[in-house]
Amino acid sequence: MWMNQAPIVGCVYYFLLIISYCKVNGQQAPAYSTEKWGNATHRTNVCERQRMVLNGTLSIDDALAGLELSTITINYRNFFENQYFTLNSDGVIDSESPGLFGGVMDELAERAGFSWRDSFTAVLPPDPKVDINKTWADLLVWGVDKFDVSVEYWMKSSGRMALGVHFPEGYIDSSIVLVGPKVVKKSVFNPWRLFYPFHYTVWILIGVAILYTGFVYWILEKINHRSNRDTKDAISGSIYSASMAFLGHNELTPDSHSARLVTWSWNFWAMLIGASYIANMANVLVAQQVALNNIQGVEDAIDANLPICVLAGTLTDDILTHDFSNAILIRESSEGSIFESLEKNDCAYAAIPLNVWEINERSSKMNVDCKIERKGAAYKIIQSGIALKVDSGEFCSSLISHVL
Repeated sequence: MWMNQAPIVGCVYYFLLIISYCKVNGQQAPAYSTEKWGNATHRTNVCERQRMVLNGTLSIDDALAGLELSTITINYRNFFENQYFTLNSDGVIDSESPGLFGGVMDELAERAGFSWRDSFTAVLPPDPKVDINKTWADLLVWGVDKFDVSVEYWMKSSGRMALGVHFPEGYIDSSIVLVGPKVVKKSVFNPWRLFYPFHYTVWILIGVAILYTGFVYWILEKINHRSNRDTKDAISGSIYSASMAFLGHNELTPDSHSARLVTWSWNFWAMLIGASYIANMANVLVAQQVALNNIQGVEDAIDANLPICVLAGTLTDDILTHDFSNAILIRESSEGSIFESLEKNDCAYAAIPLNVWEINERSSKMNVDCKIERKGAAYKIIQSGIALKVDSGEFCSSLISHVL
């Protein structure tokens, strides 16, 4: 009889092994079908454990041991954002690449002794077209109110903490940085650049001065009757010689003392104008180069009245809106659309978290031909990580925060 049942027992054994293998390798699907913005609460009541910790009968290191914590995260579907977390085509956590958030939660669960893979849900990022008047801050507050742990790169701020959100030690650098197109030096021939050092009115005055000086020089030479020049060409010759003096080559050869005084004065003036021209030309060339590279941060871009793309409803959006009333902010619905807008020149620069830039800096699909680069230092230093509810009475969720 037992011999006849052996194949059945063997099949059941291998079936259990397969299930166990899938569990270990992360083939779990979301356990909750909670509708985003719904009212259902999945938080775990840990008040009894909190009392045990307070009276010394339970170590805080073991306070979460054996618990199954409800977790909410973001199901990213874009090719560059799914490095954080995404469900595969079968709707489960990928066994080989659970994403950054999956890896962090696995590490925390192993250290604290809790589980989460059978009690999580993954919702889509806020979409302005679907989630009307809802922001990332709203998703943060709703998530920690309905689940034990909200896993995302939540950026810590005093405003969010005032809403009852606790942020354990951050594990991602989400400092606000400015990125934009690289400065490409183009050598374009422009003959009019020779006249840039002086205003056009100065060039007119120089021309008048050349004509006047040539005429005065010719008059003085004629009055003294010492000119050996042909009367027919004397005026034009004097004007020509005066213009050559302006170019640094003196051809005026006065015979009278008065003409010599005019010649000396004219050459001294020409020397000063020539030196000013050279100095101004150098300044023009340097100023043009500086103008191409003077945007070295968020403040420079805002001072220059340049449009800046931000992710709508995020802490970056809130901070720049609060700090700069004159900022021209173009609010995009996703990180991908921000880089697309940079590519299309819909915005001059983008203000994004540092971790977003580091992930996408070398992406050939996102930073096409490496045309985008970081500009200057971070505007504000911010750490980000998971978030939980501040609660010491109803569910005592603050205990989870203290353990993590």
